[in-house]
Amino acid sequence: MNPMPDSVALELPEEWEDIPLARNEFRAFVNRQVQLIEASGLFERSDLRQFELLAALAYQAAQSSRVMVASSYFGMEEASAEDDDDLLLMASVIVSGLRRDEIGTDIPLRAELMVEAFSRGTPSDDRVARYVHIEPPSVCEIAGLTAAKLVRLMTVEHQPGQEFKQFTQTYLVPVAEGNAVIVLQFSTINFEFAREFSELFERIAQTFRVLYPDDPTFLDDALELDSSE
Repeated sequence: MNPMPDSVALELPEEWEDIPLARNEFRAFVNRQVQLIEASGLFERSDLRQFELLAALAYQAAQSSRVMVASSYFGMEEASAEDDDDLLLMASVIVSGLRRDEIGTDIPLRAELMVEAFSRGTPSDDRVARYVHIEPPSVCEIAGLTAAKLVRLMTVEHQPGQEFKQFTQTYLVPVAEGNAVIVLQFSTINFEFAREFSELFERIAQTFRVLYPDDPTFLDDALELDSSE
């Protein structure tokens, strides 16, 4: 069996928009989002800098791994009685795959072992970001698959004295008998809505589906559903 599935599926709300991975298309996508933020009038220059930095991080992650899904959400939260200003909401998800040999380990990738490794604090950081656990790493189940779940605060130091943070919720799903792992990383900069976004991320994750070359196609599913009606 191929160590990686040939594709994955994830049901995203209609408000979410695919992130293009080609360089020129990605730049146009970011410019369009910046224009929407500026047109809203609900921003400070630091907000735009944070958005641009997080977009750059997402692009770097997409280029350094086998990305299967990349999508983002931009919306508006209306002002409440306590707050006179509307709030810009931003979130994203990147689904990528890694083979065991790419990670550099001979140990089968199991959810329990990954939880143990992250609980010890390793691997906790990458080249550009630091992570702090908001919840202890745990084993969970998404769409009938066992996964390691990480709920963390990610901090990026853009330059000395200038840090940007975001809430991240990650699912590490072992596939191909532990020879590979699918990573679903959700993130948002809206900490005041972290609980609501966490629940949304969980609902989206529960729609996750892994497809191997010999699995039935979506057309097969549709025809089977049609014949049962």
